[in-house]
Amino acid sequence: MKRIKWENQAKYFGLNHTSSEGTFADFRFDIRYDCDLLDIKQKPDCGVVLSIYKEKIPHDDSFFTTIEHAQAYSEKWLEEEIEKIIAYSKKLQEPVVEVPTPSELKKKVMNIISDLVGAFLYYDRKECEELPVGEIDKLVKANEITIDEMVAEFRKNLENSLNK
Repeated sequence: MKRIKWENQAKYFGLNHTSSEGTFADFRFDIRYDCDLLDIKQKPDCGVVLSIYKEKIPHDDSFFTTIEHAQAYSEKWLEEEIEKIIAYSKKLQEPVVEVPTPSELKKKVMNIISDLVGAFLYYDRKECEELPVGEIDKLVKANEITIDEMVAEFRKNLENSLNK
């Protein structure tokens, strides 16, 4: 599909003069004859240089044998740019979901276990009449219950819950 509007001039040739200029939105395609003579009035026998600008910022310089080749390249280049813009736009519309790594998840689990221990020994005991703060410590120091027994009970309940 031809999207670029081209304007040609055949009055002057050379690097000082645009021989063919194309525009599309904020893109500009400038084709000039690539020869040492700067202000000649006859079409020179040399290649052409294509400069592509977007918002006056250079994006591409390429060399061709004819203006027609440079124009065809410009159309192809523009189509590829449009495809990139469309793909980028679609990507921006996709929700960004950050998936934690297994090691990050493991760290979160370990932090939750630390929180559980704090709740078990202190926060859940603050207003508990059956087992107030400090009673578990006293039971462990009196060898009425061991840490291994509590861990075994936690392990048993955890395994039962995970194996359901």
